[in-house]
Amino acid sequence: MVNYRGTGTVCLESRIYRFEPGNALLVKPGVFHRYFGVPKTGFSWLFFTFDLHKEAEPDTLPGAPVKLQSVDLERMDAAAHHYLHSSSELDLFEAGLHMGRILQVLGDRATIEHLHPSPEKEAEACDLLRKITCFVNTHMDQALRIKDLADQVGMSESHLRRVFREQFGPSLGAYLRYSRLTRGVQLIHRGDLSISEVATLSGFESVQAFSLSFRNAIGMPPTAYRKYLQDGNAPLRIPMDAQPQEQEKVLS
Repeated sequence: MVNYRGTGTVCLESRIYRFEPGNALLVKPGVFHRYFGVPKTGFSWLFFTFDLHKEAEPDTLPGAPVKLQSVDLERMDAAAHHYLHSSSELDLFEAGLHMGRILQVLGDRATIEHLHPSPEKEAEACDLLRKITCFVNTHMDQALRIKDLADQVGMSESHLRRVFREQFGPSLGAYLRYSRLTRGVQLIHRGDLSISEVATLSGFESVQAFSLSFRNAIGMPPTAYRKYLQDGNAPLRIPMDAQPQEQEKVLS
């Protein structure tokens, strides 16, 4: 994650960082991370998602945001350009080379200290979101409702809805739909599960409900999206603000 413009707040596990232009953050799989408090205008952050073989992972990768140098930002730009405008395998290879070089130097860059003491309001928001995220991820294949989350964090349902929207922007229902659909996309990428299995593991009550919600979010049903990926197209992003159709049976 690279910040080109717009200061925000990043929650990484239990620590909070001020994320400013010129900063970058590498998040390893399984590490809780969320960002919030970003400006509504003048906001430009670039996200890379990639797989890294365990045996190829450098021992010096930082566990906190770092301050990039101008040469690092140039390599980031080059990697993004080669990937987004790829016309051959060579472009993808070039993108990988640039990303590999960036990973090699991240451990040499100055890390940013977390906020200490953490601002009380932001610490509470980070803790709340971490609890919700952990509970949702752990029980994704169950018929969760917002009441279940409210009971888990010790709030009334109405209070949780209000606090969540005030702190993070989208409604809690939108976040839950986003979480389920994102899990569905990840499982489709695996390629070894049927759409029915993906729907169940993503917590939808039926494959029909999953297909309807999925098509509403990205413009095509899951089967078409699987074909889209098999044809070599880049993955699509699930929008946080995707609105459910009236017939969808999803969290509310």
